[in-house]
Amino acid sequence: MKIKIIIAALALILAVPAAAEMRLITQGFECSLDTVRLPQSAGGTIAYKPCADCDYRTNRVAPDVVWEFNGQSMRLEDFRERLALVENRSDRTITVRRHVESNRIIEVSINVVDSE
Repeated sequence: MKIKIIIAALALILAVPAAAEMRLITQGFECSLDTVRLPQSAGGTIAYKPCADCDYRTNRVAPDVVWEFNGQSMRLEDFRERLALVENRSDRTITVRRHVESNRIIEVSINVVDSE
């Protein structure tokens, strides 16, 4: 019985350093669609307001950024065309995910069921 307790205690002790190494890798922002300015080209920058009272933030997009519309990944050009058809832009939410270490946008996604 004592061996089980010792093994359990050792397992807990070994797990503590693993928990201490956790760090933030990505940060996501849910923004109003009318406050997001997409890049003109694949290697450009995106501007967005994380909240209504916040200033615009500008970040460069990663080379492998994911542009996702209704769960479907696509090229930036196609994403821009689909977004142009979305109505009530101030009522729509778009998610912008930023990689913390590189400070680049890695994903931009929106889910708009009634736009197709």
